Amino acid sequence: MAFRLAMKPTFGARVNVEVLNEKGILEKSQFLASFTRYTVDELEALKARWIVEGSNDPVWIAREVLVGWKELVADDGTVAEFNEENKAFLLSIPPAAAAVQQAFWDNIVTARAKN
Repeated sequence: MAFRLAMKPTFGARVNVEVLNEKGILEKSQFLASFTRYTVDELEALKARWIVEGSNDPVWIAREVLVGWKELVADDGTVAEFNEENKAFLLSIPPAAAAVQQAFWDNIVTARAKN
């Protein structure tokens, strides 16, 4: 497949979240996140803004780059709608916030090789 210079403004990436349950067993789950796609210059500007605006906020980057999701369910088993309230709730869960940020950084420059 030929590389296209015109790219969509977002990209999707799997977010793998690992959370301990009430029995101390690690539960693994995942969802598909939609992230803002940045040019090299825009990424450098984002990093500079993080230093000024968000360096004391561990989820600042995740809040900035996460713009949607699929395959994420609410506590009652229904599909979790992407909105600012649900986004804030997701990012208030430390393992989820860390996983979102990790997925973004892991996929911003190169896509992982498929097994």
